[in-house]
Amino acid sequence: MDKRKFLFVSLSGLIGDIAWQVLKEGHEVRYYIEAEKERDIADGFVPKSKDWEKTPSGPTLSYSMTLSARASRLRPFAPPANR
Repeated sequence: MDKRKFLFVSLSGLIGDIAWQVLKEGHEVRYYIEAEKERDIADGFVPKSKDWEKTPSGPTLSYSMTLSARASRLRPFAPPANR
């Protein structure tokens, strides 16, 4: 399987377990949690992004658990088949 880059963006820390599993599968993962009080969730398990919009070398796949208006900003990161 080809190694891919994933970006997980969440309003709260509810997707850390999936991000960790994807990381264990050998993919590159970045995780952003908007809620400041929950940003320590998954620390030590999943690499974090302080500003998901400025994540270097954009991901090949992205997953968002945010409001649809914010999620639409992730569309440029999605592979062509998913647009």
